[in-house]
Amino acid sequence: MEKITIHTGSIAEVAKQLADKLGKEPSKENTLHINNHLVELHYEWFFPFDGIEIGLHNVRYKSDMEVDVLSDKNEKKYIYFQFEYKGNVSPKKPKENQKITDTVTMMSMQSTSIFLNMKAKQGDQSQWVTLRISEDYFNNYMSHMKVHIGKVFDPANPWVIYEISSPKINLLIDDLFTLNDEMTPPLKNSLILARSVEATGLFLDQIIRRENQSQRNNNLHIEDIKRMQMIKEELTALYDNTPSLTSIAEKYGVSVSKLKRDFGSVFGTTIPRFHSNYRLESAYKMLETQKVSVSDVARHFGYKSLSNFSENFKEKFDITPKEVSIKYNL
Repeated sequence: MEKITIHTGSIAEVAKQLADKLGKEPSKENTLHINNHLVELHYEWFFPFDGIEIGLHNVRYKSDMEVDVLSDKNEKKYIYFQFEYKGNVSPKKPKENQKITDTVTMMSMQSTSIFLNMKAKQGDQSQWVTLRISEDYFNNYMSHMKVHIGKVFDPANPWVIYEISSPKINLLIDDLFTLNDEMTPPLKNSLILARSVEATGLFLDQIIRRENQSQRNNNLHIEDIKRMQMIKEELTALYDNTPSLTSIAEKYGVSVSKLKRDFGSVFGTTIPRFHSNYRLESAYKMLETQKVSVSDVARHFGYKSLSNFSENFKEKFDITPKEVSIKYNL
């Protein structure tokens, strides 16, 4: 497996590091394209305002690869948003589940001072959108979010917030990866700005509306965050009943109370609620995109009772699974 190490930073800085390590082909301004025996990579980045940076990332892996992303060496601090579109550069889900969950994506918001480890297998493809906001911009225009996030720019307080992407956000991100190549730069850039900013606004709206506002990203250490990332990968790969809190706590070597507190801080909900929401989102996508019976979907996602599945589905989406299935089969 090929392994490379880079430092997080602006997209231009990251692109320069990747170009140095992987070899750069000629490219136009604010664009990096690499196509070699390891990856086919295409990055574009934009600076619509001072303190705002938007990036579109598209990578196809030709070899197994592991990337360590170390903290930003720059003194200037940023908040980093990431919206998954396709794939996920992290431990893979079982093959039988991948075709369903490719469109059930996560989004995250974090400081640029945390360590990330990303893994990909040969043949994987990952697409994602990033938006970086500088400390000056945040303090001038977004300081009201401090009460919902916590110690945003404290270097001693690394943090991350995860949410399951809503269908509306998925549509916005989809627009960014289906732009017409014949668009003029002013039109293309304005659409990228509009869709990215709206997706970020919807994400922040979800954060503000979290049920438990008393749990913020305080008192977490980098090892706590790594643990939460591993638990997230485990839960999103599991389509059966949620493991008990005791079994998860024992597996990861923490107390149940700490597990609940840390997970609530990062995800804004409980482990059973997060896992239930993810399974229901996956079930919705399955019904929406495949010709399959409601009872088969319910069984696939670990529901022993069809009525229980339908009740939970209707409560979350305000539509029954049968109605979603009928729409697909029209």
